[in-house]
Amino acid sequence: MREVTDSAIQRAFREDESRQNALLTTETATRVMEGWGPRILYWTKAPNSED
Repeated sequence: MREVTDSAIQRAFREDESRQNALLTTETATRVMEGWGPRILYWTKAPNSED
């Protein structure tokens, strides 16, 4: 049982590391931006910009 658990943990770490190192595609970036909605627009505004 211990070997199965260790194996699953090691696999999870490898998968997580490969996701972190994956390239950000246009589709994924668009999906992330759409998920953030107006909040990302607020955060990316220049501090001295006028509305």
